[in-house]
Amino acid sequence: NRLYNIKKIYLQIAVFEHIPAVTEASRDYYQQSTSAASPKALGIEFELIRVIAKAMNFKADYYMPSNIANERWGKVRDNDSYTGLLGEAIAENADFFLGDLYYTLYYLNYFDLSTPYNTECLTFLTPEALTDNSWKLLILPFKLNTWIAVFCTLLMGGGAFHVFALLYQKYAIRASLTHKVNNSMKGLYLFTEFQNSVLYTYSMLLQVSLPRLPNAWTVRIFIGWWWIYSILAAVTYRASMTATLSHPVAKVTIDTLAQLTKSSLAVGGWNEESKEFFLTSSDPHSQEIGNKFELTENEEDAIDRVANGTFCYYENSYLLQHVRGRRIFDKQNSQNTTTKSTESSVKYNIHIMEECVVYMPIALGLEKNSPLKPHVDLL
Repeated sequence: NRLYNIKKIYLQIAVFEHIPAVTEASRDYYQQSTSAASPKALGIEFELIRVIAKAMNFKADYYMPSNIANERWGKVRDNDSYTGLLGEAIAENADFFLGDLYYTLYYLNYFDLSTPYNTECLTFLTPEALTDNSWKLLILPFKLNTWIAVFCTLLMGGGAFHVFALLYQKYAIRASLTHKVNNSMKGLYLFTEFQNSVLYTYSMLLQVSLPRLPNAWTVRIFIGWWWIYSILAAVTYRASMTATLSHPVAKVTIDTLAQLTKSSLAVGGWNEESKEFFLTSSDPHSQEIGNKFELTENEEDAIDRVANGTFCYYENSYLLQHVRGRRIFDKQNSQNTTTKSTESSVKYNIHIMEECVVYMPIALGLEKNSPLKPHVDLL
């Protein structure tokens, strides 16, 4: 078959750089005409075209349409003209179109799409907030039930000291030797009033010594047991505090469409078809997202809004992972070169939502009614 050997004829390849289909590193091949191996990823579709070109014996003439970075896949203008890759397809300027094209009915109206070579998880890039729990670090070591038990024990202990002091004061007077009574009652004034009894019981729980130790042996023995309880409670509290401080700070993330719908954050992306997909969905959460879906052309501004905690950006998970990794790398570099005031301007990390909205099939684009399509599908 002649189409299996095109005899090194040049075929036009329109390129829209979009991860993971085509990366910026591929420019070295179609702009500088270098053949040296690159350690960087060039993109799935770029590598596929190289394999197809070798198998069908043609030369690829890559080019980027004008203003493709802004127009991307393209859309219909008011004067019925087309922009981006759609415009190139309508004008029949290229034989192949690289740009991470979705295998949908809409794009089948303008391209011949190959058999899908991959499926991509389309999801949202969302803000990730750190919970500020510094104000409650003192109460985190114990749970609510434990704190209730500690306070009840404190009241019971203070009451017990008060009762012992009153009983000893009342019945010790019956002793036969008056001077012995006077000696044994020294220090009981600490617990003869209930408020003082609770206060001094609380001070012992905090490991603060009493101003005077009572001479009454009944109260002394109870104080000894209370000190043992106080030591155990303090050791437990300190161990729990250490464990609490060693745990990473909890993060507040959005991982499902339901959580995204409940949030007050704006959502959006650059593709009009994505907005239409949400609006026509039968899922109520998707419809609600479609109603507030914003179209944004500047990707960097959208990511900055995500980092500022006001926006969620819709794209494929591969591109979002690349954006997140680049953001972390840039942040680490900026920490070494900028002041603390500059570092604190961004209050949120960025997070990729775990739930995939849809698994979208991806295909290579060919000109409409292309004779190459059956052979490309076989390859």
